[in-house]
This record gives sequence, structure tokens and C-alpha cells, in this order.
Amino acid sequence: MIKAQTIEMEHIYPHLGHSLKSLLEENKMSQRELSARTAVSSSYISSVIKGDRPISPGFACKLEQVFAISAEKIMFHQVERELKLIKEENYDLVEKDTKILSKIRPMLSLMIKSELPLDQIDEEQIVLNLRRFFKVSSLANLPALYRARAYPEPPSTRANLYLLATWALHCEILISAVESEVPFCLEKIVADKYSLQWNLSQYETTQEQKELLHPYGITLLLYPPFEGSIVNGFVKQTATGNLVLLVSSREKAGENIMPALRHLLAHIINGDISGTFIVFKTAENPADK
Repeated sequence: MIKAQTIEMEHIYPHLGHSLKSLLEENKMSQRELSARTAVSSSYISSVIKGDRPISPGFACKLEQVFAISAEKIMFHQVERELKLIKEENYDLVEKDTKILSKIRPMLSLMIKSELPLDQIDEEQIVLNLRRFFKVSSLANLPALYRARAYPEPPSTRANLYLLATWALHCEILISAVESEVPFCLEKIVADKYSLQWNLSQYETTQEQKELLHPYGITLLLYPPFEGSIVNGFVKQTATGNLVLLVSSREKAGENIMPALRHLLAHIINGDISGTFIVFKTAENPADK
């Protein structure tokens, strides 16, 4: 089947060996003669004509002297053909990526609400948009990207890394839009930790909690609940020094985010703010039950 597909692609995007063979026939020149004129081995010329090897830039320059055809034009057509073949192969990967969509389905509706271009009915188009959005060649690369971004490993080896990576990358994009320039002050929050946690628990709205945290250089964002979530929140310091807490809200608790917020603050007070920090739900933590 691969062989048949290769033949079909060669018919659509013929390699330059066909053109070289035509040039030799038009000029009544043998491969041996071309070898003598260019000081290139006959075996190499034969392999180019058969399509087994590409035309090298050096050979293209020699062909320019023999046939008065621009070497740049030769190389352009060769690269153009190779890109077309690669793009055809990438479109074949779309079918595999559509199967991964089911693993990140809980996130898609949330990302659509963030005005991302993912509301198409066509799943193939959703895949292509997600690839561009996350800057990956395939959605299959998401677990590897999660690890490459130095995110902490989830507590369970059975965790859905596709969903976790999608959530984490989406969090980074949301955090990148934060404009606060108030720098985070660890000493101040450590000194006020008891009164701060008490005051936070007394406020009834998230907006009041946001205003209370602002002078400490902390921006509080709320992430909607989603199916399969194993996280309490996402912590990252911005380029301006501001610390962003993106807290996962609880569907059953409504606007009451104190359990998760308390969990995150405990990590911050312990100094867990280097790079990006993800706080997972744990069975041992009362706030996560």
C-alpha cells in the first residue's frame, strides 16, 4: 500500500530526475557524456534520474553550466516538490490526531469560550487549528511537550497527559495576557500569612479575593471546572515579577474557591514558585476530597 501511494505521489509531484532525463534526450546526450561534462559519477546521475537521490546544490550548479538553466530554479523546484510531499504526509496524520481529540474533548468547549478558533464542525479543521495554536506538528506530541516544558509529573501514571498538557498550555496563554506590573513579595505574604488566609475566607466573592491579593503582587484568575481535572491550579511568575494564580474552581462549590486557593497559597509560602508550578489534587489533602 505504501508503494502504491509512493507511485501516486510521484505521478502528482514528479521528481527532477524526470526533467533531467528529458534534457538528456532533447540534447541527445548520454548519462556517460553528462558525467564527463560535469565530473560527476555516472552512478550518481543514474540514481538522480531514477529518483533515488536528490540533486545536490553542487550538481545543480554544474547543470547550470551545461544546460544554461538556473541552479536556483532547479533547487527551488526540488524543495517545492519535497515540501508538497511532506505536507501530504502531514495531512495523513490528521486522521490519527482526530482520535486524540476524544482525549482532550473536555477542554475544547472552554477554549472556544476563550475565543479560540476551535468551533468548527469539521474535526480535521479543529486538529489543524489546535496544531497551530499549540505550535506542534501533531497532537501526538502533546505529552512530550508537557515534559519538555518542565511541568511536574502527575501523581498517577494513568493520568491523561493529553488533557493535562492542553490545560497547562491554555493556562500559559491566559497568563500571558495578564498586564499587572506589581511585583510579587514573598516576605510580605509570609509575614501576613495568617491574617491573609483568614481575610480571604471571609470574603464572599472572587472579586474581593482578587483585590485582597493584588497588593502582594498576586493576580488571581479563575479556571472553570472540566471533566477529568486532576489539578488545583497553576502558578507562574510573569516577566514583570507578578505572580499569577490560576485556580481551578469547583463545580459543586460554585464560587467558593477557598479549598484550592488555600492549597496554592501553602505552596507559595513554602517557596514553590520557581518556573511554572502545577498543584495537583491529592487524596490526602482535605481540600481535594
